[in-house]
Amino acid sequence: DTAQSSGVYGNALAASILHLKRVPLMPVRIKELLVRTLDRAQLTGDYLIVPVPLSKKRLIERGFNQSSLLGKVLSAHTGWKFDEHSLIRTGDTPMHRAAMDRFAREATVKKAFSVVRPGLIKGKDILLVDDLFTSGATASNCSRRSCRARKSRNSSHVATKPKTTAPKLSQGALWQAAELHGKG
Repeated sequence: DTAQSSGVYGNALAASILHLKRVPLMPVRIKELLVRTLDRAQLTGDYLIVPVPLSKKRLIERGFNQSSLLGKVLSAHTGWKFDEHSLIRTGDTPMHRAAMDRFAREATVKKAFSVVRPGLIKGKDILLVDDLFTSGATASNCSRRSCRARKSRNSSHVATKPKTTAPKLSQGALWQAAELHGKG
């Protein structure tokens, strides 16, 4: 299992991600960055692209899931199927704050996800997509839930990571950061 990032959360990229949480429009440059990062990852096989789900409450507030928008860009580029219905967030979790450490983040998302259509992901390689990778708690918990429904590879693709040293995902995942300027 691996995690890929398209860049460090800061400056223009941070502004774009924050804007994407309010307005469902993605700049061409962000799309290109996502695609370039995925291409560099050289994933082989036929992945099922699954966005990190929002709670029903947050989805109603926003009207869209920004991770779904990111996933649809990657699906259009690769031709891989996109599934935003098999993995759900079972309840509304508090928004993560910068002051929260890894353990607090883990506690807020523990048991927050469920696979409701296991037959559709059974045996599939999953590309989990999110807008921000901070501690790895969300990606790890989504991965754990989807692993129970299938026996295959899991990879995470996020738009941004924090400026601090990147933490490792649980379950032995490897962090591979791809910076905005193309160095990985």
